[in-house]
Amino acid sequence: MVRISKTDNRGHYVFAANLKDIEEADRCCLAVQAGKNTIVLFYYNSKVYALDDRCPHMGFPLDRGTIKDGILTCHWHHARFDLINGGTFDQWAGDVTSFPVQIRNGKEVWIDISNASVDLNSYHQTLLQNGLKQNVSLMIAKAVIAMLRSQDGKEEGRDIATLKAFRIGIDFGTHFKQSGWGQGLTTHVCMMNILSRLDSVEDKASALYHGLSAIAQDLHPCHHVLKSLLFLCHRRSYLRLSVGLDNS
Repeated sequence: MVRISKTDNRGHYVFAANLKDIEEADRCCLAVQAGKNTIVLFYYNSKVYALDDRCPHMGFPLDRGTIKDGILTCHWHHARFDLINGGTFDQWAGDVTSFPVQIRNGKEVWIDISNASVDLNSYHQTLLQNGLKQNVSLMIAKAVIAMLRSQDGKEEGRDIATLKAFRIGIDFGTHFKQSGWGQGLTTHVCMMNILSRLDSVEDKASALYHGLSAIAQDLHPCHHVLKSLLFLCHRRSYLRLSVGLDNS
């Protein structure tokens, strides 16, 4: 792991590596440390790209992934990202942060880390909103857990985060539920009402997750119909196979 220490006069760009070091690295991939952030550099099609080394899905190092046709694939759960801007091809994974790159003096790779430090509260709230919009349970769970655990054990901060998550769910459900108050919003309110009886952060996060998931599911009925249809198709295929084996 290479640690970045040299910066330019403006402080935004930092020296990451010599171009030759990336070209000669395994799979033309080199991970560097910039403060608290680990950034991976890829040399692909005669250009250098810089991305956050953590897969936004579950944190697996992206320097262990592979690139094909300009698409970076994480080898833990096969989440795919655009190498140029970090945009995801899989809604459940989320986008990975990308960093502008400059080649100076024909051999030095400099990266702009001004966007390395993100507002985690805003990031987690956006993650929750996207999870509700796309009805991706993993995104909802990650956002809720992160919002409640990011308060460094402070009860007051955790209560504020809990209320924020609750309000995001209410705002989303009342805005997009065209038929009015439904089962999802009712479940969400019920889960909120029992939070005061729960002691652990994990239990509170679980209650919030179930309430928020109920809202997302209530607004995506086609998702459940599709799951039911897929189950029936698999069931019919299994029965046909069983009958065929019995007759053989």
